[in-house]
Amino acid sequence: MAAKELGSFIIGLINSLKEEMIAYRENNLERVVELEKKKKISAIEIQLSVSKRKIEMDAEIEELKIKKESYLCMAKAKYSKEIKEFKEYLEAIDEMKNLIQETFNLLPKAMSLTIHHHASNLLNEMWNSADDSQRELNKVKLIKFLQTIYEDIQGQNLQLPQKTIKLITEAKNG
Repeated sequence: MAAKELGSFIIGLINSLKEEMIAYRENNLERVVELEKKKKISAIEIQLSVSKRKIEMDAEIEELKIKKESYLCMAKAKYSKEIKEFKEYLEAIDEMKNLIQETFNLLPKAMSLTIHHHASNLLNEMWNSADDSQRELNKVKLIKFLQTIYEDIQGQNLQLPQKTIKLITEAKNG
């Protein structure tokens, strides 16, 4: 008989648990449904937010690409112009060397090459200056040097470009 009572007790316990679970579900059904709705809405909101952010980031990336391309285009144009100007300067310095050799025909070739080299160095210093103020100072040095060469060429009665040589010597000494 004890087995019968134990069986009845277990069946009663199971039925009681079932009834409690049914009652719990009934009592909390609205809350569970509401939580499920909130969960789905949150998932949709997160997905929309991620999609929106992706679209914004894609637009930002595209804008950066356009800016980069336009910057590169402008930089290429600027550097192309600078290279052309630099070549013109070098050609002018070469012409100046030839003019010095023609004007001072007794001048040793090494001397005219030294003058040419000095002018080239001044040009490089001007061109490669780190900031605008230093570039302007170097430009003034180059202009002064070229002016001195011109003055020496104009005073052709001399056998040597004395002012130019003096300016180079001063630049090297101090």
